[in-house]
Amino acid sequence: MKQANATLGVLVAPRLRSAVERDGGAQIPEERLCRALSTYAPDYGLRVIVFSGADVDLDAGRLSGWQLQGQRWHYGEVPLPDLVYDRCFCNSADERAVSRQGLSALSRAHSWIRLGGALPGKLTVSRWLRQAPALRPHVPPCAPLYQSEQLTEGLARHPEGLFLKPDGGMQGKGAIKLTPCEGGQLRIEGRSRTNRPFALVRPLSEGLERVWRLAAGSRYLLQPYLTLSDAADRPFDIRVLVQKDGRGRWMTTGSALRRGDCGSITSNLHGGGEALPTRQTLCELTGTAAAEQRMRQLRQVSLQAAELLEQRAGRLLELGLDFGLDRSGRLWLLEANSKPGRKIFALTDNLEADERSVRRPLQYARILVDRHASRGNNYQEVHS
Repeated sequence: MKQANATLGVLVAPRLRSAVERDGGAQIPEERLCRALSTYAPDYGLRVIVFSGADVDLDAGRLSGWQLQGQRWHYGEVPLPDLVYDRCFCNSADERAVSRQGLSALSRAHSWIRLGGALPGKLTVSRWLRQAPALRPHVPPCAPLYQSEQLTEGLARHPEGLFLKPDGGMQGKGAIKLTPCEGGQLRIEGRSRTNRPFALVRPLSEGLERVWRLAAGSRYLLQPYLTLSDAADRPFDIRVLVQKDGRGRWMTTGSALRRGDCGSITSNLHGGGEALPTRQTLCELTGTAAAEQRMRQLRQVSLQAAELLEQRAGRLLELGLDFGLDRSGRLWLLEANSKPGRKIFALTDNLEADERSVRRPLQYARILVDRHASRGNNYQEVHS
């Protein structure tokens, strides 16, 4: 254990909490992650605080937040952070505004390093990836949905179906699958904005009008529907977590296969999916030789994607990359997420990957602190 000489602040979404909840830490988002970060931080000469934009009151000269003392969280005045790890998942525009205002106030009063940046919307990320010759074969085409005629034209070109998703969506919320049926009918299935599944069949024109009304006013993306399910019609994808290590290099931390219910259009854990060990499950699905080939391909494409996205988006810390595998064996890179979760490792009893996923942000935080100390640089320069 090293003496702590730098503070890592974990930024979480602002929530209204009572004094009792604050003292007990019961309402800390991602409490398990924050607890693990706090536990391992002393190994890297760091201390961890947890705070939100609503806790910044620098007019009064203080920042409030949580610190782990023993096994309990205590809320009160905390040191100003030297680094900020953004784990803020806001539920409303008001919460986003509070978070921005809090960080802005913190920046005016104190120099700090942003541990990693964020990615833009899915359309921009898709375009970046498809511009790379090595990655283009793995990235499905997609286009912004801006007029209803695109739905009709898309179904004519892709009779197997279309897939719609929000440009800024998460956890499978708002996803819609369109499948033409016999007799001029259209099957519409998906997940609502609250992640509740739905399915209905309507005459084609009525169904398309209904979908357009659902999507209008939101930024939706349109792409061909890919059959990414097993022989039992259970959708599955593979989440790969890539992170910077203690030398600042991109490394694969671990992966898990997520499988949804039969007939579902998503395999997301928040939508009721299950997490399974990747290599073992791929062996069952494709055979050992093919599974080993896919594992090597997953690692290669993941690291290539991380390097490219960092070149385009600026310095990143970690990415959750979601892959699909169609029935011909083709690997598809579906999405990239710059605020990935870690639940998959606990659910698959992958304890080594679970610990690595927490230690690597701390290792990277340490090298950022040391790098700027050796250069005599002000932390303020690397907020973006």
